[in-house]
Amino acid sequence: WELEKMGLKGFNPCSPLSEEICEGGLLNAIKEIQEVLKAVCINHQLPLAQTWVPCRHFSDVAYGSSPEKSGGEIMSALPSAYYISEDYAEKFQFCSEMLHLQKGQGVVG
Repeated sequence: WELEKMGLKGFNPCSPLSEEICEGGLLNAIKEIQEVLKAVCINHQLPLAQTWVPCRHFSDVAYGSSPEKSGGEIMSALPSAYYISEDYAEKFQFCSEMLHLQKGQGVVG
């Protein structure tokens, strides 16, 4: 599946996670986060629930459908902290790991 076919461009993920996130114990809590996301999907009949975390990125980042240079903090989907209850949501989750959100972008829920 190619992002370019949808008019999107992939960008480098924020990797590794910032020290603040790792020191905050997030990596140790991923299993618990996955269990909560599973419960959310089941209880609210959602196809996907995922976790976004702040990261610093000094390269091209997603801003709409065109790249823009940025040195600020952006949100990145945490690759191992998600739950998919419907197969069709896998493509969306995959794309989420390659695209980042800047302040004011995305759906909050």
